[in-house]
Amino acid sequence: MVFVHANFAARASRFGGLRYDSGSSCPVDLRRAHELRETYPAIAVGRRTFELDEPQLTVRAEHLGRAPLSQPRRIILTRSADFRPPLGYQQIVCPAGNLKAALEGESLRGIDGLLLEAGPTLLRAFLEQRALSALTIYLRGQQPEGVLPALFRLLPALPRHFNMERTGQGYLLTLDLLEPKAKVIGHPNDFVVTPLTTRFGEAMLYTFRDRAFGREHGALVYGDPSPSGGCQPALVRIHSECWTSELMGSVHCDCAEQLEEAHRQIAADGRGVLILHNAEGRGIGRTNKTDAYRLQHVQGLDTVAANVYLGLPEDAREYFSAAYLLRRLEVTRVRLLTNNTEKAGALRQSGIDVVEQIPLAGFCTESNVAYLAKKVACGHDARLLTAVSGQRRFALPTNR
Repeated sequence: MVFVHANFAARASRFGGLRYDSGSSCPVDLRRAHELRETYPAIAVGRRTFELDEPQLTVRAEHLGRAPLSQPRRIILTRSADFRPPLGYQQIVCPAGNLKAALEGESLRGIDGLLLEAGPTLLRAFLEQRALSALTIYLRGQQPEGVLPALFRLLPALPRHFNMERTGQGYLLTLDLLEPKAKVIGHPNDFVVTPLTTRFGEAMLYTFRDRAFGREHGALVYGDPSPSGGCQPALVRIHSECWTSELMGSVHCDCAEQLEEAHRQIAADGRGVLILHNAEGRGIGRTNKTDAYRLQHVQGLDTVAANVYLGLPEDAREYFSAAYLLRRLEVTRVRLLTNNTEKAGALRQSGIDVVEQIPLAGFCTESNVAYLAKKVACGHDARLLTAVSGQRRFALPTNR
């Protein structure tokens, strides 16, 4: 199912409750809303919201402070086909209000991420049907502790675990609906940068928080990866973190080897970005990943089947956070180090031009061959199954 990120804004009413706030008044808040719009390939509202507000659903330069890199597809969600959308808008019918059926239908084929700017009625339906991946709630001008009871009355299915931070003229709550987390107070700055000496050379270390989950990601930047820094697009690697391989020394996969090789290539090239994507277990988190490993060991399930058995997505990753970082670095054209074509497609949908996809291959061993074969079966580059020998790697038997 498509990754759905709902963005909701509310403010206190005269009667002590909360009411839907369709707009933000502060430049900081407006910029955040339009950065979100630019990040996603499609944006949707409900029919009632559209008829009441007639939203443009576009990214506007006056709020970004620059020309937008891309414009999203504009979508109106309806319960019946009797509505005729105006020119430039696409209608998606949700039969009998079944949102999951609509999101899995042909109308959204080719779209891997949808930003939902929902009113409370539609948002309640998305929450009740568990059709959301992430949710951000902007409380304008409020001390959140005082209005949270009203928010939970407005949205009864809303999880009670969230991240919270002060922004603009209000507070921003971020909820990861794939993996609930404890409430924490966020760092006031979503971008922190410092020089870092690595064994490959001098780099700049970035820590940043994404706009969907409130998760913290890391990145190493070598040289100037922007177009002004060189004649060809910079090398970029979006590396999904893997604590079992990179910290625990597991040989079940090839993640540690891929991370090291990508780091070496980017540093040797002199300019590029290595993003450490906070997406453990293809986005399901450490606890779920450990449970999936247990199933693989006990029942012999493969890495995808174990996720499905646990009722989890085969792949819950989003790449909009990586696109957000690249835009902040003014990187709009890249040579992407990956065996996964979905990463390239996701960046393209977010306005990043992937001019070349460069595979990372040659780390197949007796221990990880089944894991890599499953990745190839799911569409990854077949060169993943190339056998090598060396430290932590073993040549495959000839009958493999």
